[in-house]
Amino acid sequence: MRWTTGLARAAICLAIAAVTGCAPRLAAVEPTLPPPSAGALEAIEVPFEPGTLPRSAEFARATFTVVGGSVTNLHPYTIFGEPKPARQLFGVLNVQATNRTDARIAYVFNTEAFRLRTYSGAILAAVDPIGSYDFSGLAPGAADIDDRLVFPLRTVDDLAGAALLIGKPPDAPAVIELTAPPADDAPTTISASDANVRVGPLSWTVVDGLLTLDEPTGLCCPETGVRANTDERFVSLTVRALVQGSQYGRATITSDLVTLLADGVAFEPLSFEGQANVQEGDSLELEPVFLIDAAATTLQLRVGSEIAGSGSRTIDLRVATP
Repeated sequence: MRWTTGLARAAICLAIAAVTGCAPRLAAVEPTLPPPSAGALEAIEVPFEPGTLPRSAEFARATFTVVGGSVTNLHPYTIFGEPKPARQLFGVLNVQATNRTDARIAYVFNTEAFRLRTYSGAILAAVDPIGSYDFSGLAPGAADIDDRLVFPLRTVDDLAGAALLIGKPPDAPAVIELTAPPADDAPTTISASDANVRVGPLSWTVVDGLLTLDEPTGLCCPETGVRANTDERFVSLTVRALVQGSQYGRATITSDLVTLLADGVAFEPLSFEGQANVQEGDSLELEPVFLIDAAATTLQLRVGSEIAGSGSRTIDLRVATP
């Protein structure tokens, strides 16, 4: 039988091995790791000091500042024992965060909220910190909360020309350029071409305005979240309506009477405000907020009146050049 023949052959092989010193051959197994290079690896710790730090950016009304960094081949998050030098390089950014409001910031700043864009345009995900960052949730008044962000690198020069991106896609990221000129996503002012425009018993004036990425303070729960998406922008205006020449001595002033036109496309305010029976000679200021297409190049405010037959008029808006 085949199994008895196999046993006999095995016995003969073992007997020969005992005399000749040879042993039965095992199947070849490929090593799971590449063979180590000659000699032990040395620890690498290269400070990142380009002379352009600290650099800051605003996101969801929090300020993030990169105050320093380094490149190392020691894993920054070692659970067991001391880290040993390895072939993988890591870029470590020392970051401080400050809550600029008197309320807790609801945005969760976890690994998904931070990415590194290299000089070549590659996007690198953050290394899991084994837990949460100290600034993952910023309490009211929290200031200069320190932690570090870690990214895998290919060379010791990968931080040169890189930028830290803050925010989870599709939110428009805040950008901290580590060596290049700082990115400018600060609010942009908006002004009006006309001092005032009369529609029926109301005289409308655009007091001021802002084009922003972060939601304006006091706005509740826009669908896009606390940060505009990459293809969106918030427009917040302060508009004054004066009751002037009312037939009944009073008029209603509400945000229903204003519409923002972005490249001719109409956008309604994200929330309602207003007051009925505003007396002749009195005025009311509205603060409508709109969420518009980021690619829009022309803005107009269309204003009206509740009086039938009054129609509406438009006010050209100018966005300041950054």
